[in-house]
Amino acid sequence: MSSNRLHAAALALAAILSVFGQSQVRADSLVPVAPVTEARAMDFTTERVVVFKDGHGLFVKVASGNADAEGRLYTDDVPGSAVLGTFWATADDDEIVSMKAQWVEQTRCIEKETDCLNNLELLRANQGAVLSLQMVYGESITGTLVDVLEVTGESARLNDGSSTVGGRLAIMQTLLGMKVLPIGSIRTITGEDLVTRMTRRTELTERTKRLWFDLGAAAGGREVTIRLFYFTPGIRWIPTYRLGGELECDGQLALQAEILNEVEDIDGAVFDLVVGVPNFRYKGTISPLSLERVMVNALNQSAPGLMGQQMSNARFAQRSGEWRGDKVQPGPAEGGGVAVLAAQLTATAEQDLFVYSVEELSLARGDRATVALWQSSVPLRHLYTMDVQAGRNWQSSPRPPNKSGSLSPLRLVTNNVWHQLELTNGTEVPWTTGPVMLLRTFLPLGQELLTYTPRGGRMLLPVTVAVDVRGTYAEQEIDREARALYWGNHHWARIHKKGTVTLTNYRDEPIDMLITVSAVGNAQSASDDGTIRIDSARHAAVNHDSEVTWKISLEPGESRTLTYVFSYYVR
Repeated sequence: MSSNRLHAAALALAAILSVFGQSQVRADSLVPVAPVTEARAMDFTTERVVVFKDGHGLFVKVASGNADAEGRLYTDDVPGSAVLGTFWATADDDEIVSMKAQWVEQTRCIEKETDCLNNLELLRANQGAVLSLQMVYGESITGTLVDVLEVTGESARLNDGSSTVGGRLAIMQTLLGMKVLPIGSIRTITGEDLVTRMTRRTELTERTKRLWFDLGAAAGGREVTIRLFYFTPGIRWIPTYRLGGELECDGQLALQAEILNEVEDIDGAVFDLVVGVPNFRYKGTISPLSLERVMVNALNQSAPGLMGQQMSNARFAQRSGEWRGDKVQPGPAEGGGVAVLAAQLTATAEQDLFVYSVEELSLARGDRATVALWQSSVPLRHLYTMDVQAGRNWQSSPRPPNKSGSLSPLRLVTNNVWHQLELTNGTEVPWTTGPVMLLRTFLPLGQELLTYTPRGGRMLLPVTVAVDVRGTYAEQEIDREARALYWGNHHWARIHKKGTVTLTNYRDEPIDMLITVSAVGNAQSASDDGTIRIDSARHAAVNHDSEVTWKISLEPGESRTLTYVFSYYVR
């Protein structure tokens, strides 16, 4: 009975221990995994680039990673020229993330296999080998190279070995025993398998930028996604046009974007090409987070002419006649068509800016690329223009025809009539300012500047000087009235003149013409329904500025004379 009770007790104890062991396993399995204790580096990829024509762009980057126990991550990819006030980081919920930029020193060892250059390096490379050493005093010693006596200094850097202390004595195991030899007395080294190559080690200390992101302790150990965006110089796009076809009553207008990247490598990002003039007040001031003292504009160094902003809308001067076309209703015009966008391209209007979006474009730093944006059939009209600047110098006398004042007869045959094309924007997108190449089939007619034209607007595009439409301008004094005005403590005389514009059409077809005369003084009358506009903006000047405009048609071989009367004051 006692043995049975002992056996039952043993079984019960085993069962209790088994249950206890199982409970211990379950308890151990519930212990949480410790969060990451060290901050992890993040590798950002460029998700989107918003490119402006003035040489600046907005970069949008994204990266994911596990935060450390304190909710911190970092990246060594710090932009070098972010504009002040445009450097931001956001988390998954669009919450603003705090950042800290600093310099970090990192040391790494570089190993490279090279040739041995002296006896000391040869001995180091052949330790343990059987060598025959010929000494300078004639003795030849054969044995096993045991060691080279040297001590490496604690503060010495890893390099070619010259920073060690010693390196002057070598120990050889000969038949007569251990022998210490001065390395400087060795003339030649001979061995059956002599090694002549060695591994050189260099310790390189680099000072790099580091950008920290602090999401707070609540994000400790979690995987987070951070978006980084900033405005920076060094990337731009240039619109270039081509106008082709027969160019009779319409033409084929195509637009492509030339993109220049001098910032960084971009792989598979969305490019937004912006039409418009953005206002970034501090785009010439670098953000402190970039850790740079001076703004370095790589594009300005590689292409200074392009960075002169001569291609921006604000700097393109409107020549006379380019803005005088009447505005038409938005939408496709008669004879026109909708702009056909290139594949994988969208166009949207954002506030006062217009954006072309190009999907998945890769562009390495220093690369250039062209992207086809759209092409459309646009209506056009041939127009011949003559612009006369009848200005005067400070003495209110007519300016000479040239700087030298020469009365060369060549000035009598100077032609002031231009052949231009009036284009109507009947497309759904505005035309941004850019150079345009004119082709009739494959015959180049020239290159000019297509100025900004809104949807439904018109613009004049100069083609060339008209060789078969002639125009001349002359002035004739009618009368002179002395002491007609007392102005600024001076007496002024008033001169009445008649201006004459003579036009002749030598073409075998009728033409439409637009003639503009800008003169100093007050225009009183104009023939042939001419329109007079007087500008009094210069209120401090005694003479106003007048502009007379005629719109006429000339039949083949027809000549016409246009006149106007004006007056101005002289002292």
